[in-house]
Amino acid sequence: MTDEPLLAGRTENLPAIEYDQFEEPTRVITVRLPCSLHDALKAAAHDARVSLNSFCISKLIAPIEACRIIESTRDIYAGRAKRLRELNAADAAQREAVTQ
Repeated sequence: MTDEPLLAGRTENLPAIEYDQFEEPTRVITVRLPCSLHDALKAAAHDARVSLNSFCISKLIAPIEACRIIESTRDIYAGRAKRLRELNAADAAQREAVTQ
């Protein structure tokens, strides 16, 4: 079953939505949570002087950003380790050439 009959004729007169090139279109989700958790989030957002929405998004993004930082740090150190091995091999080859 599609929503086409329900929406027929309802979107024709709506203006086209233009997004700022730096603003990503958003989606809406509904999250059911205990009132006590909602109150705690609301208080924390108030203390941080941000909207509840912004506060929740920052908390959702934090673990993702942490993973990205860990991955990029691991890549940096892997690159450094590879370069160090290359330098050590070149140094050893140079020392061997001098001793021969």
